[in-house]
Amino acid sequence: MNAKRAGPDVQKTELETQIMASWDTVINVPNLERFVELVRRKLTTLDFEAKRVVLDMLGIQVWLDDENMEITGVLSITDGVTLPVQL
Repeated sequence: MNAKRAGPDVQKTELETQIMASWDTVINVPNLERFVELVRRKLTTLDFEAKRVVLDMLGIQVWLDDENMEITGVLSITDGVTLPVQL
């Protein structure tokens, strides 16, 4: 009986942790935007091999065909939270 009572408490704690993590993410959006802009400017100075290494480190895969391009991968935002990226 006690184990059944503990279940909702554990779920509540996990949900509260996830909510706090999402609030931290929202607060850091301006910093993320500055970081993205910095990376965007720096990427123009990288050669092909350096860009390939960056994509490899991020786990991003790029597939090129004669007329098609597919970019897939997952960018980890925080521990336990991921955003799928597909362009």
